[in-house]
Amino acid sequence: MISRQLQAGAGAHNECRSITALFPYAVNQEQSGDAWLFDLSLHALSAMDEHGCLILDLVESFFIASLSEESPMSLKQTAILASPYLCWRWMYDKKDLIQLLAAAASVVPYTDDIGQSMANTLLQIASGHNSQLHIPSSMWVWLGRCPLLPPACIACRNASVQGVVKMVRALGDIQILKSYLFHVWSEWNYFGNWGPTTFYHSGLPEMCTSIREDFGGSEMGHHWEDLQWLNNVLGQLELGLDHHPIESKIPEMKEQYGELKKVLLEVDREAGGELVDILIHESPMLVILLSLTLI
Repeated sequence: MISRQLQAGAGAHNECRSITALFPYAVNQEQSGDAWLFDLSLHALSAMDEHGCLILDLVESFFIASLSEESPMSLKQTAILASPYLCWRWMYDKKDLIQLLAAAASVVPYTDDIGQSMANTLLQIASGHNSQLHIPSSMWVWLGRCPLLPPACIACRNASVQGVVKMVRALGDIQILKSYLFHVWSEWNYFGNWGPTTFYHSGLPEMCTSIREDFGGSEMGHHWEDLQWLNNVLGQLELGLDHHPIESKIPEMKEQYGELKKVLLEVDREAGGELVDILIHESPMLVILLSLTLI
C-alpha cells in the first residue's frame, strides 16, 4: 500500500512539473481570450486531489507580479482562480504572498468562482501550522461570501482539524465561525487525525465544545436553526454515497455528525427547547428522527 502511494505521489509530481512548465503559456493564452489550456491545466490538477499543485519555485514570480497593485485586473483574477492550486499547506515564510493575494481579492469584481477560490485557498493556508498566522483578519469574510465549496473539497477536510477550529473560534466572530462549520461539515468529510501533532488532530471535540460554549445560551437560539445543516449531512450519509473515497468510514462519519447533532439538541434543551419548538412547527416527523440520535 505504501509503495503504491509513493509511486502515485511520484507520478503526480512529474505531472505537476509538466503542467507548471506550461502554466505561463496557458495564462498568456487565457489573457488573450483563449482559456481552454488554462482551464484544462486547473482541471488536471484538481483531478489529482491532494497530489495536484503548481510547483511554487517555478511560478512564485508569476503570482507575485500578477497579484501586485500595478497588475491588470484580469491578471489578478486569473491568479486568484489559480491560487487554490498552490501547495499553501506546506509553505514557509510566505507572508508577503498571502497579503498580496488578500489585497488583490479585495479589489477584483466578485464572482462565485472568485469567492470559492478565495475560500478554498484560505482554508488551505489555515490548515498549515506554519502559514495560518499570516492570514489577514479581513480574509476570513470570504467564507461567508461565496457558495459552499464542493462536498469532496480537500481543503475542507484538511481544515477540519483541531488547530483550525481553535483559530476560527479565537476570531470571536460568530458569523465567520458558522460559515466555517458550513464549509467543513460535509458528507464527504471525515474528522480524522491528519498529522503527528495535536494541531492536526480531529477537530470534532473542539467543534462539540464550540457548540456548547459559542452557541450556548438562549440568546444564541437564532443561530441554531442555521446549524440544522447537520441534518443535510446526516441525510446524505443515510442515503449512501456512490464512489465515496473513504466508504469504509461512513459508519464512523454517521457517529461523528450524530454526536454534533446530539450536542446541539442538548444545548437547546438546556436553553428551553427553542430549536425543538421550531422543528415541531416545521416538521414533527423530523423531531422524531432527531430524537433517535439521543438514544
